[in-house]
Amino acid sequence: MIGDVFSDRALKQRVHMIVAEAMDLETEEIGADQDLFEDLGLDSIGIVMIYVEFSVIFGIPEPPDEADLSVVRSVNDLSGYVSS
Repeated sequence: MIGDVFSDRALKQRVHMIVAEAMDLETEEIGADQDLFEDLGLDSIGIVMIYVEFSVIFGIPEPPDEADLSVVRSVNDLSGYVSS
């Protein structure tokens, strides 16, 4: 279980770093509730890169389906997805 390995704060920080690396941005440039797609221009390749990292680091087997992507829009959303 993710919660056994990462505290809530550590999980959010790691997710934030993964997103920043995938988007070639500094973590300070990405607000925790900022819309990654609308505000920062995350594209389909970027989200795939993020989910590949999630798979490697957190052992998450697959990305959410398209319907779930409509609600997974920010670092906080992604942190919640990883911890669920």
